[in-house]
Amino acid sequence: MATGQSAQRFAEIIDLHGHSQSLSNFGFNPMVGTRSRGRIEGAVGGLIQEDLPFICGGANTRNCYAIGQDGVSTTLIKKRYLAASAVIDNGQTLFVTGGITYSKSVTKSTELARPGKVSDPGPDLPIRVYSHCLLSVDENKLMLIGGYTGSYSQNVYFYHFGNQTWTAGPGLSIGRREHACGLFRNPKSQEQLTVAVVGGYNGDQLASVELFNLGTMIWEEGTK
Repeated sequence: MATGQSAQRFAEIIDLHGHSQSLSNFGFNPMVGTRSRGRIEGAVGGLIQEDLPFICGGANTRNCYAIGQDGVSTTLIKKRYLAASAVIDNGQTLFVTGGITYSKSVTKSTELARPGKVSDPGPDLPIRVYSHCLLSVDENKLMLIGGYTGSYSQNVYFYHFGNQTWTAGPGLSIGRREHACGLFRNPKSQEQLTVAVVGGYNGDQLASVELFNLGTMIWEEGTK
């Protein structure tokens, strides 16, 4: 976890594999000498190349940084704030989607960012959206959930790498932005992958949880 509101420059690591859940906190200062003085808000990121934390964008920047490496690793094509991203291409690429651009407009463009390489444009989203959630369902499919499109979105879309198309999926029961999402195996059936959508905002802070069964393609209410 790196940076955040209000434009912090710290990162935290939680060790989930040790006997105890240890937490470390270290300074993150990629932009010394710039106007932001190393503080980043509204960026996206992921774990690239198996063990490289990689973050891109944020308010008023298109720079990407690999934590632990000096200087800018690469730059996005557009400055993006409150975008969403997922790691694809066998862990080699950060797929960055939507967000608010430098001109304060909401975009449906996407791009493919890789450490040390020039970013490439990706396929457009079906909608203009920011503060949404994006996750990799498997090596062939991505899932875009919620966000803000002028209203609090209940929309769900799947991107299929095989034919490079977006298709609409069953919508959320509650429109939301700034939520978290993740993929896990349902304890009721260890074989079934489930998507969890947690919290967010829709005019008020949300404590609700929605669970999506990828086998039945049905949403159900989760435990708060």
